[in-house]
Amino acid sequence: MCGRFVSPEEAAIERAVEVGRKRGLLWKPSFNTAPTMAVPVLLGDSEPGYTLDTARWGFIPHWWKKDEEPRSTINARVESAADKPMWRDAFAKRRCLIPALGWYEWAQREHIDTETGEVQTIKQPHFLHAPDKGLLLFAGLYSECADARTGASLTVAIITGAAKGPAAEVHDRMPVILKGDAAIRWADPEQHDKAALSKLLERNRLDAIAAHPVSRRVNSPSNDDTGLVEAFGANSP
Repeated sequence: MCGRFVSPEEAAIERAVEVGRKRGLLWKPSFNTAPTMAVPVLLGDSEPGYTLDTARWGFIPHWWKKDEEPRSTINARVESAADKPMWRDAFAKRRCLIPALGWYEWAQREHIDTETGEVQTIKQPHFLHAPDKGLLLFAGLYSECADARTGASLTVAIITGAAKGPAAEVHDRMPVILKGDAAIRWADPEQHDKAALSKLLERNRLDAIAAHPVSRRVNSPSNDDTGLVEAFGANSP
């Protein structure tokens, strides 16, 4: 699962990947990006480089007709994204990359109350990121479905898979992270072979991730500052 992440500045994205075109740059860099917020997305293009655009985090398929939005569509499970009705059209035709500087997960930890000595179980947030703190590219699916609140013309979901390496010590799920040629091939709109795309996600995902506990201030989306990603005592509230 991925329920919060750090959205980078435009300059950080352009330093990491080749951006050919830009449109609708409506997101704001955030240390505490939450569902329904505007986020940056990279789309494959016939021109050299990616197209940098904005999407609302929370996928709404183009065929959705109900007044209420679909539930639980911020993440798409890699195990079923190719075939599940909610995702299969986007998996075949509308794939993207979501740039991020890391994400947050919550792990159950024991906390000792310093006043009473009582052992309590808390959900300790952790920040997960590249060891060099560089830009990560989450595999994503998008829909051309406008969101009036954010002004974005797209909505998006992050593809997640079973956590591996240090990330698995924090949570059992993590975003599927791609880089280099694998990222380019995933976003390529000319690629339609679902079996080949599924293998690409399975064989090329990046699992080298560092993690450390952070303050529970991240629990509130209203908190948004660099202190949220700083290391914090694992047994502190």
